[in-house]
Amino acid sequence: MRTKLLNRTKLASALAISFMVGVPSVASAADFFSSDNPVYAGIGYGQATFDAEFEKFDKPTSSDEKDKGMIFFIGKQYNKNLDIEVFYSDLGDAKGNYQTDIGPVSIKINTKVYGVRTNYKFEPISGFIPYVTLGFGKATGKLTTTPSSLTVNGERLARTESDTGAVYGVGAQYKYSKDITLRGEFSKPEDDTQFMYVGVSTSF
Repeated sequence: MRTKLLNRTKLASALAISFMVGVPSVASAADFFSSDNPVYAGIGYGQATFDAEFEKFDKPTSSDEKDKGMIFFIGKQYNKNLDIEVFYSDLGDAKGNYQTDIGPVSIKINTKVYGVRTNYKFEPISGFIPYVTLGFGKATGKLTTTPSSLTVNGERLARTESDTGAVYGVGAQYKYSKDITLRGEFSKPEDDTQFMYVGVSTSF
């Protein structure tokens, strides 16, 4: 995990904002308030994969670039093709052990991401509804080191870092029942992380 959690371009951020603001306008007020387009809430569980390189040190003597992650989301279906949802993800820890000129160093970075996104759903295929998601999020990384008061070249390492940028991915939904929907998704919730999960939501 690099010291800067996100390295998004201005173009990607602008595209995310324009997508979120512009696309929902195709949904009419009647669609928005229709009981056929409910509010839903859900949870997902899966695996996050990190780029665990920490640029202030040499290559690690050992590293763990995968961890279990969870996502919570609440959304509103605008019409059969469009959902808007807010989300919160805890993506677990990227870990590394390094041999440095000051001795062995252990580093762990826990990453959390929250934001808002638009899911555009395509026509069903064999009961599954493929979709693409694009949104805007904020990622925060909490750094834990051993030794705890670690400095590099006289600079104390930051305990937390955060940044904002585009969030994007692809997935598929399956309508298990009238109120229960299953989903599987692969996404890039932040620049150095991939997250693949399965989830379930209920409408109300």
